[in-house]
Amino acid sequence: MRQGFLVMGIPNNFTLLRCCWRRKKGKLRTPIVFMKFFRLTSGISRLIIFVRLRWKPQNVKGAILMKKMLALVLALAMCLGCAALAEETALVYALGAPMPDFTFTDINGVSHTLSETLKEKEMVLINLWATWCGPCESEFPFLEEAYEQYKDKVEVFALSIDENDDDAKLTEYVASHGLTFPVGHETFNLFAGFGLNGVPTSIVVDRFGNVAFIATGSQPSTDAFVRLFGLFLGDEYTQTNVLAFLPGEKPSIPPTDEAELNRALNVEGTAAPLSFTNSTDEYTWPMAVAEKDDRTVLVSTNTGKDTSSASVLTTVEAKAGDVFAFDYKTSTEAGCDLFCLSVNGQTVKAFGGVKEWATYGYEFPADGTYEIALSYIKDSLQAANEDMIWLDNARVVDGEEAAAVLANNPVYPEGTKMTTISFVGDNVKQVFFTDPKFALMSTFGMTNYYVIDNTESATVKVTLAKGLDPEMYAFGCEAAPENYALTDYMTEDGYVIPNQPIDTNQASGFPYTTYFVVKAGAENVEASAIAIADEPNANAFVAMLQQYGINVPGWKYADGTLPSTDEVAEAPQLPMAGMASYTIKCVDQDGNPVAGTMINVCTDETCTPMPVDENGVLEFTMPAYPYVLHVLIVPEGYEFDKTVEEIAPEEGGEVVFTFQKV
Repeated sequence: MRQGFLVMGIPNNFTLLRCCWRRKKGKLRTPIVFMKFFRLTSGISRLIIFVRLRWKPQNVKGAILMKKMLALVLALAMCLGCAALAEETALVYALGAPMPDFTFTDINGVSHTLSETLKEKEMVLINLWATWCGPCESEFPFLEEAYEQYKDKVEVFALSIDENDDDAKLTEYVASHGLTFPVGHETFNLFAGFGLNGVPTSIVVDRFGNVAFIATGSQPSTDAFVRLFGLFLGDEYTQTNVLAFLPGEKPSIPPTDEAELNRALNVEGTAAPLSFTNSTDEYTWPMAVAEKDDRTVLVSTNTGKDTSSASVLTTVEAKAGDVFAFDYKTSTEAGCDLFCLSVNGQTVKAFGGVKEWATYGYEFPADGTYEIALSYIKDSLQAANEDMIWLDNARVVDGEEAAAVLANNPVYPEGTKMTTISFVGDNVKQVFFTDPKFALMSTFGMTNYYVIDNTESATVKVTLAKGLDPEMYAFGCEAAPENYALTDYMTEDGYVIPNQPIDTNQASGFPYTTYFVVKAGAENVEASAIAIADEPNANAFVAMLQQYGINVPGWKYADGTLPSTDEVAEAPQLPMAGMASYTIKCVDQDGNPVAGTMINVCTDETCTPMPVDENGVLEFTMPAYPYVLHVLIVPEGYEFDKTVEEIAPEEGGEVVFTFQKV
């Protein structure tokens, strides 16, 4: 699991604050959101939001946060007085580009210059962090252990981005955590210069002085750092190798004997058997020979290995109209962990979910030589079902046999000009919101809005653009815990997903619901739509936007009709299910409020500082939890034992800290 703090302004782009709830081993994994408003060393005021989730930067599942978490964040932002937008800073650093030289002085008074360090070491890992960052703390033991193994070749610069982390605080932190690499302050605009949005962030500068790797989020193990170091060390590293993300675990089993591959995958007795090989990529898992359903087959070996692939390869000399055919069986997470057929490096077909034995054929478009890969590709999130694929009877056929294979290929609804999401029902009406300065578009992107006149559920229809493989796409709703494989909901003219939840302000405090289509492994959604239950909730949506400074004066139906009511759906006063409200009061011995202090709100994994207001009060609504509370800052003129801790009641309630005025 990777964890991190997201850093952004409010309101900025709400879509950056979204993620999908996922299930792992039968348990719902709810993102836990914390926040802190502070001033970065670069001088940019930012809102820090901690989202605990299973994270993969290049996967949209790690990038779309549930609207319920958004509303929580916005409410907390108002509580903490975080209404200002972050300043914009031009990027001055980039992946793959030379890293400008810099010098810093660590907490021991030792000066470190990047260029001088690279004369002695093969790489430098710049770790951007802060003392209040729980995920930073969680990865430091792993980084320290890896550093101890490689410190003769690797240097680590651990640089705090928070100007409040003074030398005394950093010295205490380093001592208590046993860190031996240089620790100091980030005073040269790295965080803003790279356009980063969270900590911890790891930046690798290789021996050639180039930025070769950037990743935000805590690494989950010592092995992760060891694998990272190994990519940039040794005599074979002769030019900059830019990585978008850390490759997965190397295979722990040897390649399968190629004679065994051929025996298992070729059609028995064929006159022209194909020659199959293992991948030469050191991170690709092999296919193994196994018995399945009274067949001798190949089976993927990367079960349970996040961000991995298992492949078998072949080269085919084919004529136009020939067909490469094979039998397959899958038991995977539909729309996420996929069996892929690639031809000349391009994925031409994918399959996922639970499918019994079937045959698929790929028709060669022209005479030539074709490089073919049959691969099981897994994402970084949870697995499902047996988490493997099986292959058999690969062959090249022509003539009538080829035609018969192609005739049995799966048939999907005909594609349209573009991917769309709409809603089924007699009372569904598209609406337009007045957006004179495109603030709504910049917040939610290009999306359509509907009033569906139903406060209980929505029936959603998806059409995919021509040429898109529906096996590679999933449908999601931010109010639902799971994504849905589109192929499970096929109709003649699209994909219809019934009984999708829809939020209302009255029931949950959220007057709208976003629905989206995503491609496996993609960073962005393919399409999205927002549904609103009725006119009062549409009015509440406008009120919510205006509350957060988004200029949307009103709305109307697509046919020009104005709404029939100006009633605004009222939100409930109670927190939503699973949430609780907490009030922390700081007073002196006479009961007078004490302002200017900071409370550390802790779970068993993270701590997040939150300031009290001018009345000495901190109020927040978060997932119900017995939070451990500490006083971080004692204002001048008061005394308080900072070793004292209080436990917040899990169901919510009030906690009082009493200071002694002197």
